[in-house]
Amino acid sequence: MHGSQRPNRLGSGPIQATKIDPSRPDDALTVDYMMEHIWIMGDPEECATRIRTLYEQVGGFGHLLAITQDPGDPAWEIECLQLLKEEVGPRVADLTGRDLMQTTR
Repeated sequence: MHGSQRPNRLGSGPIQATKIDPSRPDDALTVDYMMEHIWIMGDPEECATRIRTLYEQVGGFGHLLAITQDPGDPAWEIECLQLLKEEVGPRVADLTGRDLMQTTR
């Protein structure tokens, strides 16, 4: 986590939600941990694969929320969102959540 935001989030609900193992100490939530277990990042193919894996692990979902954290270069943020829309989106367009709705009715 960004150094200036981390201290005020230790022990909070949002930081607890990032733990795969609830007993994991807050100090163990490093950038490497977040990259491996929480954040979806990489090239478009890697991101699509991680989204598809998450979809299968949780039994499906209907929406995906993209969150950014005020990058120093707004052009980078725009490029990332364009890649999400134009390169990742088409690779996961079949994950509509409809299969989830069919099994819960």
